[in-house]
Amino acid sequence: PTYVIGGYYDGYRDSVPRMMERMTAPTRGLMGPWNHSFPHDAVPGPEIEWRADVLRWWDRWLKGIDNGVEREPAFTVYIRRPYPPDVDLQTIPGEWRSLDGWPAHGLRSTTLYLRSDRTLGEQPGGPDVHLLAYVPSIGANASMWWGELTPDQRPADAFSLVYETESFQQEVEVLGFPRLELRAATDAKLAHWFGRISDVAPDGKTTLVAGGGINGAQRDSVEEPEYLEPGRTYDIVLDLHFTSWVFEPGHRLRLAICNAMFPMIWPSPYPMTTSLTVGGDRGSRL
Repeated sequence: PTYVIGGYYDGYRDSVPRMMERMTAPTRGLMGPWNHSFPHDAVPGPEIEWRADVLRWWDRWLKGIDNGVEREPAFTVYIRRPYPPDVDLQTIPGEWRSLDGWPAHGLRSTTLYLRSDRTLGEQPGGPDVHLLAYVPSIGANASMWWGELTPDQRPADAFSLVYETESFQQEVEVLGFPRLELRAATDAKLAHWFGRISDVAPDGKTTLVAGGGINGAQRDSVEEPEYLEPGRTYDIVLDLHFTSWVFEPGHRLRLAICNAMFPMIWPSPYPMTTSLTVGGDRGSRL
């Protein structure tokens, strides 16, 4: 039996839902709005007292006391609400939610297509190809390890392919691992692809919600990487990091695609232009 605890601003947060999904022993999870710290002394907050819960878990599984922990919700998550980009924010707005486990019942997947007019929508629209010049120095706006509070994403977005939804008319909640399915090519033998989802407020301020990346040589295997064939179009599939967010009315969801995330990932050494196929039957999608 295992009790796993993590935070959205910790580089190791993905292990919590992945362990809950794969373990066969009794498992309980807690995901809060924290960095790499204990929940009772966490930054950013809100802090919570967690040690009494852990004692009850140990009482049940080490001492055999029937205190009912296995009949309680298996996964408690903090649902984040929008805030302006701020690297010194002390408290994350949001609320707690209890789930039956992971994957949780009641969730549904929604596909948003990258379209030729640089929008995201539920219909793919006509086919097109978008080109991106490689700028190896960009990426500091996404922080050092896909954790921590981050500044405004617009400086990195300026050197990325950017796609946006229309302003939401009602709340849209995201929970889980956003998945990117890209149809991409490059004129070099090695390229990385990175995706960032952000919340764009009505005043234009852009806050990072989730991100992730992949080394193109590891598109099929991490253990046996292979160079890319220049000019060939590949299906590049990657999951972004585990996240929660509520997009409020008037806000937009932005997806930014780029080929560098320095200094988090060492840049690939070749000058290049990458291309992204959008729209149509086989275009890129989120």
